[in-house]
Amino acid sequence: MLELARSGADVRSVVSFHGLLRTARPAQAGTIKAQMLVLTGAKDPFVPEEDVRRFQEEMTAAQADWQLTIYGGGYHSFTAPEAAKLDYEGIRYDPLLDRLSWAQATAFLDATLNSPAT
Repeated sequence: MLELARSGADVRSVVSFHGLLRTARPAQAGTIKAQMLVLTGAKDPFVPEEDVRRFQEEMTAAQADWQLTIYGGGYHSFTAPEAAKLDYEGIRYDPLLDRLSWAQATAFLDATLNSPAT
């Protein structure tokens, strides 16, 4: 979803759950039309702090409308109950973060999709 937003696609909002933030094609100033919500975990080994910092800098430079929530105890795949079956380092389901992130995402989508476009 983030790459779709970065491309300048004509969408109103996107949500990313434990997605990768690194990109080979950073957004250019004024091209992002979508409002963005990024939900990530501080313990996600696939999204290091440097990627989070670069994402914030990229979105600010691109003049995007973005929100970022970092769940302190979150690993990669915190919304995926089947993650435990994978037995892969750095991937862990968290039922609390699953519920919190879903509530945040639905509130964000309600606010961005059910209000007049800006």
